[in-house]
Amino acid sequence: MSDVTTTTTNPGIETAQQQAEQAAQLSAEQQQEVLAEAKKELGLVVKALKTGNRENAVSQYLAGMHGLRFINLCRKGGKGRSFATGELERDLSWWLGKAVDANLLLRTHAAITLLHGDLTPPNSKSSAKDKSDWSERIDRLPPVGHFHKAWSQLVERVEDGAEERWVLLPGFEERCVALYQEAQAKGLKLEDATDGGKVLEKGVMTLSREFMVEFMRWKADKKAAEAAAKSDTKEELEEAAKAFEDKAQEQQKVVKSLLEQTQQASPENKVKLEAEAREAAKVLEDYRKNMRSLVDQAATVAREARQAQQEALDSEKKADKGSAKLEKRRNGVEDAGRALPWQAQGENAAAEATAKDLAEALYGIVSKHAEPEDVLYAMLTMHRKDGSNAFKAALQAFGVTWERKTRESEKVPA
Repeated sequence: MSDVTTTTTNPGIETAQQQAEQAAQLSAEQQQEVLAEAKKELGLVVKALKTGNRENAVSQYLAGMHGLRFINLCRKGGKGRSFATGELERDLSWWLGKAVDANLLLRTHAAITLLHGDLTPPNSKSSAKDKSDWSERIDRLPPVGHFHKAWSQLVERVEDGAEERWVLLPGFEERCVALYQEAQAKGLKLEDATDGGKVLEKGVMTLSREFMVEFMRWKADKKAAEAAAKSDTKEELEEAAKAFEDKAQEQQKVVKSLLEQTQQASPENKVKLEAEAREAAKVLEDYRKNMRSLVDQAATVAREARQAQQEALDSEKKADKGSAKLEKRRNGVEDAGRALPWQAQGENAAAEATAKDLAEALYGIVSKHAEPEDVLYAMLTMHRKDGSNAFKAALQAFGVTWERKTRESEKVPA
């Protein structure tokens, strides 16, 4: 019986050795030709991805444009904004098979329009130059994900009567455009360029977040100064109102004196005193009108001052929160736990968390559902048996409104 020897070979090593041997057999000129062909293939890879980004960007841009029109038409027709965004998200979620954020869609459209330019495709009658300009504008567009995760933060929604529109951060418009153009000129990526944990070049996401922190600090200072100025104006108005109040009190004495004199006057003097009393009463009424007007103005300014102060506090809180997130990024600590079920963060995490933190974590899960509002309502009803009497009463009142809203939305024509 002969011995049988089995030899095991590694296909990967054998293939790599064969490739090395084949490369060694090529001349320098042949190697250059092969590498040149490889470079062409790399160019085709990039072209394919750019084409995909181009089509995706245009489709999302148009969806945002028509979405904004839909919302404004719904509002014009008497529907609330929440109704319009709900309808928009439901339809898009059905077609895409995933949860959709209507506001992100609108923000993306606004950011592209205000920072990069109009991407509405030219029609068939457009000139060759218009078509060429549009094509060049599309080719210069960065990946649409840059707008989702960074540039969409640089726009705000404002109310214009019964319609809404989007604008660049008020007061920072030129700086928004300058930041975008600078990032485009440098060809910055979304994430930071790092080497061994050291940041070599900040990415678009970091730059936009730093920019938002700076804007929020500036807005907080601006609103605080506005609140202080309005407080000073309020005091001035109150002082002026007090002056008219004092005048009214003195004039009231004059009117009273004239009326008393009229009652005791002789017939020949009575007519004259009555006329003087009427004129004095008119002056008194003018003083009172001016006083009431100034009091109302002071109350209005006081409300505006409180609102400005609250906006200053909110902006400062947002700036602090943004700074904390940036610090976590710099330290390599990302809040990835928010993308996980709460249980995955530890059994005791829910019990130890604040109500706000727990709500944020849970909402990060709920918002990914196609019908997040239905999920939230279902959670509320689950707690009914364990809830307080106040909670049960509030839930009952809310349930009537919610079920009516649900029935109305079901009647909306497709």
